[in-house]
Amino acid sequence: MIRRIYLKMTGPQILASVSSMLCLLIDSIVISRFLGVDAMSAYGLVSPMIIVVNACILMISCGAQVSAAAAMGRGDMEDLSAGYSTALAGAAGVSLAIMVMVFTAAGSVCGLLGASRSNVPPNVMEMTEQYLKGYFIGTPFFFLVQLATPYLQTMGKRKDLLRSVICMTVSDIVLDILSVTVFHAGIAGIGIASGLSYLAAFLPVSGFFLKKDRIFRFDRRKIQWKTLMRIVVQGGPVFMSFACYFLRVLSAGLRSIPAGNAADIPQYSVYNG
Repeated sequence: MIRRIYLKMTGPQILASVSSMLCLLIDSIVISRFLGVDAMSAYGLVSPMIIVVNACILMISCGAQVSAAAAMGRGDMEDLSAGYSTALAGAAGVSLAIMVMVFTAAGSVCGLLGASRSNVPPNVMEMTEQYLKGYFIGTPFFFLVQLATPYLQTMGKRKDLLRSVICMTVSDIVLDILSVTVFHAGIAGIGIASGLSYLAAFLPVSGFFLKKDRIFRFDRRKIQWKTLMRIVVQGGPVFMSFACYFLRVLSAGLRSIPAGNAADIPQYSVYNG
């Protein structure tokens, strides 16, 4: 039985793991096809920031999955609820912090990513900021989907995960194409399309957060600092892997950016480093 369940969940688990990358891949294809070199450069400059965000939520998500599996194995429903409540509160706090940082200090973030006035032409810096803000509109929904994934996997909800990934992919493709062909919204529209696609991904799994017949529910009284630390430690290896990749991508980009020539800015992404 365990082997059958494992094989059933393998496909959805792989799709869930690469879900955030699908949006980036779709964006890169549409940007390169319709918006040109400067827009592609701005897209590449934002990629390290997206890696960091993926690292944060996957650290919480993977840590929560390990914690939930251990609690269910012991039959400790109290610890299971505490882990879920703490992970949800942690994900909400991190996603809120990221959104506040992006929308209040977008210029500074772009500068850290290499899109400063001394490094790139003004139009590339402006497009980098536009894509950054548009993309991270969907941060809360992205975090909720990623957090729901390990619990849905634990409960064997294969179809919910498949629906979520399909809704995200289809909506991102449709919205990207509408953005460049109908609304002519430029790279800002591409970013917003990705953000809205995370909302579309959230809708099929939203019932997970609303149903009352689950064995665990959010309870603010069960949020515990020690539980959060345990989740962070258990998800730490995933974060470190992404952090090293972030430093590699960022350093490669910063070393290669020449001043004043947008066409020579490296068009790197999470796919080619």
